[in-house]
Amino acid sequence: MASGGASQPWLTGHASGTNAADLRSCLLEAGFDRTEATAGVETTAGRQDAPPLLSVIFKNQVLEASFRETVLGQGWATEAELDQLVEQAARLAERNDLFGFAVCVQALGWVDA
Repeated sequence: MASGGASQPWLTGHASGTNAADLRSCLLEAGFDRTEATAGVETTAGRQDAPPLLSVIFKNQVLEASFRETVLGQGWATEAELDQLVEQAARLAERNDLFGFAVCVQALGWVDA
């Protein structure tokens, strides 16, 4: 997790920087009796038969409201520059040398009856 400073507003509205390590404890703290968590890696670019997930993920991140608010508010980029990144994301799928992956985490909680 990034420490303090300008990136903090975006991080506070999203998952912890440690993700899977916190999921079960968060559910237990919320009152669930039992929990289970899993993690995996998804190849988002680099296979000929795979859809262009990396460009979709990138595009969605740049369009996400709190991300844009933080970037614009901190002066890291202009609205036009962010829009240009969204347009460029679609072109990522056209590259034959692109490789990408995402770590996926999930957790499930149960309340005993």
